[in-house]
Amino acid sequence: MTEDKKQELEQLLSEAIQNVGVRKISSRVSDMDVDEYKRHLCEDFKLVLFPIPSRTHWLQPYITEKSINVDLLNFMKSELSEYVNVDDHIGITAPSLKQCEFHYLQTQLLKLAICNIEYAVNEFNRCLTEKVESFQHYNSLNGIEVNQDIQIFDGIWLIPIPKYISESDKEINKFYKLFSTMSEDLLKKQSDLINWECIKGKTLLVSNCTVSPIFFKPSQLAEDVSLQSLRIKVGEINLNEPYNRFFERFRLALSLVLNTDVIISTSWVFHDPRKLTNTNAVGSSGYGGNTSIRINKTFGIDQVAEFKYIFNKLDSHVPENLFKSVNRLEVPKNIYRAIKRWSSVFSTGNPIDKMIDLRIAFEALYLEDGNKGEAGFRLSNRAAWHLGKGVEQRKKLHKFFRTFYDQSSSSVHGENIKDNKIRNATNLDRTEFITKSRDLCRDAILKFLKSKSLPTKGEDWSNYWSNITMGE
Repeated sequence: MTEDKKQELEQLLSEAIQNVGVRKISSRVSDMDVDEYKRHLCEDFKLVLFPIPSRTHWLQPYITEKSINVDLLNFMKSELSEYVNVDDHIGITAPSLKQCEFHYLQTQLLKLAICNIEYAVNEFNRCLTEKVESFQHYNSLNGIEVNQDIQIFDGIWLIPIPKYISESDKEINKFYKLFSTMSEDLLKKQSDLINWECIKGKTLLVSNCTVSPIFFKPSQLAEDVSLQSLRIKVGEINLNEPYNRFFERFRLALSLVLNTDVIISTSWVFHDPRKLTNTNAVGSSGYGGNTSIRINKTFGIDQVAEFKYIFNKLDSHVPENLFKSVNRLEVPKNIYRAIKRWSSVFSTGNPIDKMIDLRIAFEALYLEDGNKGEAGFRLSNRAAWHLGKGVEQRKKLHKFFRTFYDQSSSSVHGENIKDNKIRNATNLDRTEFITKSRDLCRDAILKFLKSKSLPTKGEDWSNYWSNITMGE
């Protein structure tokens, strides 16, 4: 905006806050007079309440003088005209695509002006000129622990969350910084503000995100606004897939490195409530996830390079194959399917379910060519050649996989696993047999991911295995 425009907006906002009323938008709160509302709103503005709604969240300011309200609304619409449709809706891209009635944007600007008119003017101007919005994405992880802050990429960190925090903790200031401008005093007073039970003692995946442009015209939602037209970054990574798939790929890569199932137990987004685009005026929104208790495995700095390698290999493929990256191995769908089934083995305690998951994973890896005959022999033969070194090791692996195929066939048909046959064939008990099968599955997945090229069609896989078993 020009300086004249800034002064005009400042004057409009000054008149607006002199004619403010307040109304409830929920029965959750009691009535509050205007002066009390302004006082609480200014306190919240300084604290940046997060992640639950503040005392003022369920109250809404409005301009009591109609002409002032119309003048402010028209000014804002004029400046943002290219993003407003005929129904007076505007599209916002951060932290996710949404469209809202324009008056919600006006209400948010009014809230900012009540706290600080100069800030409100500058924030409105920022949205017009910078055209980039930032926010933070948080994932609480199960199955992994870190003993120190570990930077994975620029703007993406794994952070250990302590089980207990005391005021004397030397790391307390660093911990509070995870939550942007969250007040230390506020967090000390109410630990439940950050859903403490869901994250204490866990590892937090912290990602700085940006999206551009900030606004879009709602009529474009189904036509032009897509991941290809938006410029989205998670840390240093240009995103070409939805956020949930990006973090799913992240956790699967961690799982393969640690040989366990790393899961996302809780996720939330921090979008500064002092931003014009945060029309909810709440610092955080989130969702729950899997909160099952499992043994954590330690991830160290020395494993970052391996993680990046696997993560980047998975980058070129998501299950629906919606996006492709240039100059990267395209991971076939069957490999991705095997990874998902392998990771699910850790989540069930039922041996039969484990065997079925592993059977599906191995078939995805070794029987993708579409041939139906002699499935057990072909799986055992291919797995032995693929994983074994030398005649003796391949013979042992062939025998192991024949036993696995026979026992998993029983599991698929609802029969019990025959422990005596497993022990006679492999000298392992049931638990040891399943664990070895699971580890071999991971070995196979990692070997595929390290390949320079892989088939993507059934007939190509048939040629691939012919070459492998002929020693090429």
